Amino acid sequence: MKRSIIMIVAMFFATMFYANIAHACTLAEPELTTKQQFDAADVVFVGEVINVKTRSIGLYDWLGIEQKDTPKKFTLDLVDVTFYVSANEKGTKQFDQITVSTPRQESLCGIEAWASTRWKDTWKVYARKDKNGLITELGSGTEFWQRPKILK
Repeated sequence: MKRSIIMIVAMFFATMFYANIAHACTLAEPELTTKQQFDAADVVFVGEVINVKTRSIGLYDWLGIEQKDTPKKFTLDLVDVTFYVSANEKGTKQFDQITVSTPRQESLCGIEAWASTRWKDTWKVYARKDKNGLITELGSGTEFWQRPKILK
């Protein structure tokens, strides 16, 4: 019991620490203009979905906090979506294949719709680079564009 309380308190402080040292969630900021979203992104493109998969990552790894003896049960589900870039706007080349991740849960600023996106859906993606790869989140500007007519 005592250990559980200590872990909960530690996670609270770790989350507070993370919010101060990193770009926790664009949604927490005032609404950004399209230009501000573009400027904040490392990569902006329009692409078709070619693969969707879910994976788990350690919560402390996601937060960028190095912990020894951290229980492995604290994990975060990510949705990795691989796109075929059909139009490049910033930071990539047309016809590249790019994988971008987002937390599966909207409560963690993830783009929840990515978990149910389908092959050939088209998205406009605004992503930033971090130690986990390319990341997008609510408020970043990423938006669904269209579903191919044949798949509707």
